[in-house]
Amino acid sequence: METGGCPRQRQIRKNFPLTGEIS
Repeated sequence: METGGCPRQRQIRKNFPLTGEIS
C-alpha cells in the first residue's frame, strides 16, 4: 500500500486515496 516511497504520498492518500493508489 505504501509504495509511494515518500512520506508525502501517505498524506495525500489520506485526503485523496485515489491519487495515492494511482500514483
